[in-house]
Amino acid sequence: MKKLILMVFVLMSCQQPISNDVVILQADVNLMKKNISSLQEDLRVEKEKLIILSCETKFRHDGMWGDQGKSYGIAQFQKVTFDELKNRASKPALQWKSQDDQLWLLDWALRNGYAKKWSCYSGNK
Repeated sequence: MKKLILMVFVLMSCQQPISNDVVILQADVNLMKKNISSLQEDLRVEKEKLIILSCETKFRHDGMWGDQGKSYGIAQFQKVTFDELKNRASKPALQWKSQDDQLWLLDWALRNGYAKKWSCYSGNK
C-alpha cells in the first residue's frame, strides 16, 4: 500500500505542482489507477513477448523456419495465422517475412486475446 501511495504521489507531481494543502480528488485517483493498470498491462505484454521470442527463436529472425517449414521469423508465425491476425488487426499492409511487422502483430495479438496461438505462451503450460 505504501508503494501505491508513493506511486500516486509521484504521478500527481508529474502532472501538477503539489503543495501540503492539496486534496487528491477522486477523479485524480481514478486517472492514476487507470495509468497504473495500463503500465501493468504493458509490463505483462512485454514479459510475455520476451518469453515467446526467447522460446521460439532465441530472438533471431532471418532464416528462422519452424513447424516443418510452415512458420517463419522471430515470432514463428505461420502464414495463415499471420494473415488472419493482420486482418483482425485491420493492418492489411503487414508483411509475413518482416521482422518489424511480426513484432508489431505479436504485440497486438497478446493485447487482444490471441496468446494461445503460440505454443511457448506461458499460459499454455
